[in-house]
Amino acid sequence: MLWLSKNDLKNFFGEVTRNVAKELNVSEWEWLFHSELLEQIKAQDSMVARKLESFFSVYKNCHNFHVKVEKEGRAGKLSLTENDELQTLISVRHVAREALLKELRK
Repeated sequence: MLWLSKNDLKNFFGEVTRNVAKELNVSEWEWLFHSELLEQIKAQDSMVARKLESFFSVYKNCHNFHVKVEKEGRAGKLSLTENDELQTLISVRHVAREALLKELRK
C-alpha cells in the first residue's frame, strides 16, 4: 500500500501552508483558502515563498517515486540504483524542509 496518497499529500501541503502563514503572522490565516494564504505568503516574504515552493516540489518528487514503485509492484524490492535514488530524494527533502524552517526563523 502506498505510504502517502495524493490526497494525504494535498492535506499535508495545506497544513504546511497554514503553519507558514501562522509563523509569518498572516492576518486571519485560519479563515483563508490555501491559495489565498500562498498569495499572502508570497507578498509578505518572497524568500519564504520560494523555499515553500521548493519544499512542495521535493515532496512531490518523493511521492512520485513511491507511486512509480508501487505501480510496478516493487515496494520493498528496489535495486541498488533505485535505493540510492530514494536516499537522495529523502536527503533533498530533508534539506528543503530545513531551509524552509531556517528562513522562517530569521
